[in-house]
Amino acid sequence: MARSFQFTDLTKPIVKRPWLLFAGPSGSGKTRSALRLMTGQRRVVPGGLAVIDTEGDRALEHRPFFEFEHLRLEAPYPAEAYLEAVEFCVSKGARYIIVDSLSHEHEGPGGYLDQHAIEMGDNYNKSMTAWIKPAARRRKVIDALVRMPVSFVFCLRGKEKLYIPKKGEKDAEGKPAKEPIPVGWLPVGGETWVYDMTACCMFIPQSEEERGVPKRKMEEGDKVTMLGIMARKRPDYLGDVFPRTGPIDEATGERLATWAKSFAGEPAKPPAPQDDPVALKLIRKALVDAVLAASGGEEAKAKQLLKDIAEVDSFAALKTIDQVTKARERWNELLETERVAKEAGAV
Repeated sequence: MARSFQFTDLTKPIVKRPWLLFAGPSGSGKTRSALRLMTGQRRVVPGGLAVIDTEGDRALEHRPFFEFEHLRLEAPYPAEAYLEAVEFCVSKGARYIIVDSLSHEHEGPGGYLDQHAIEMGDNYNKSMTAWIKPAARRRKVIDALVRMPVSFVFCLRGKEKLYIPKKGEKDAEGKPAKEPIPVGWLPVGGETWVYDMTACCMFIPQSEEERGVPKRKMEEGDKVTMLGIMARKRPDYLGDVFPRTGPIDEATGERLATWAKSFAGEPAKPPAPQDDPVALKLIRKALVDAVLAASGGEEAKAKQLLKDIAEVDSFAALKTIDQVTKARERWNELLETERVAKEAGAV
């Protein structure tokens, strides 16, 4: 029976559902970054948020600071168990799901490596063919998840890997390689998952101030691997979404959701900030600073602009995109400064 086809109607709104991968060792800021990102996404496109937790309820440590539903997923961890958990969350209204962690699907009890060991048994001659069934099971689950109306952040554990040189292999100086070569930080999970991600971030152990800041490039001397490159996947079309410096935060989520809304049809408008008396006060100050810096000594012009700013009593009164953008950037900087100060016990 022949199939029938038709072009997608691009005049109708289409909301893309991004898949993100956050990888890193314990304490690197994966879970908090995922919650901050999805909190920002929900401001633009509302929807329920759920966390599927395989890490002994550790996600609940963040519950006092973020609103989300929590689902405990216990062993065994075949890919199908994750699919069932996601289907349950979707049935309860979740449109944003954090899976923390997907590494158990790979190396946990009943996961991908266990399935391979069962298929192979004691016959090491079946080592290669024993991957066929586990790979097919994983692929079937991924294909089912792709069709779901959900934005995902998949958290993966990260490990610092070393590469053992093969006999006759040479190092960077052309001499026989004897010492293990650092590969860098790699996610603990299957490459098949990484292929389907919209973008990936690698978080590494850093100081308290830099927790949640992704590692944006490989270190000098790291051996280049396909998985290492993919773990830092950042397409050009998302260049304006993810910050070049600093942490993944709520503003990142807002930009990501805005991009997803404008995937087809009419371009989405930037999310309008909510009125907040404290925010308005700080925004007025930021605009005053901008005016003074840009007035170039024209006192009369500066005074008039300052008068206009003083009368701003709502975000809607900020007429130009430039004002809104500068004000929001300044407000986010102030919020982050306040957060860091609170965590350090300074305020």
